[in-house]
Amino acid sequence: MSDFFLEPACHIQTLCFFLVLFSVRAENVFQMSSILLKNTTGSRRDSYIQYDFGQDLFGYHFLDIGRRQKHRGKILKRMNFRTPREFLLTLDLELYRKESLNYIPAGTIS
Repeated sequence: MSDFFLEPACHIQTLCFFLVLFSVRAENVFQMSSILLKNTTGSRRDSYIQYDFGQDLFGYHFLDIGRRQKHRGKILKRMNFRTPREFLLTLDLELYRKESLNYIPAGTIS
């Protein structure tokens, strides 16, 4: 028989410790950054690509890539990275590919 059934008070204290630790670190979990690109030429005119990225509770970096056009939206890719280097290289490559397809930052559109 495991120790879990013999000493439940010890496990409850451990669980409470992890819940407090989670609630303290959870403030940083939901902080996410976004990059929004808009296409202004050709058949992709008025379509948007959105890059959402950040760091989760366990220290992994994530990147979500979504596409929007008018009222439709779709998640294209969801990726997790162990190191910041992998994350930055992938983000740089994805942005370079979209810039070659005439996507520009949406903040510069008047």
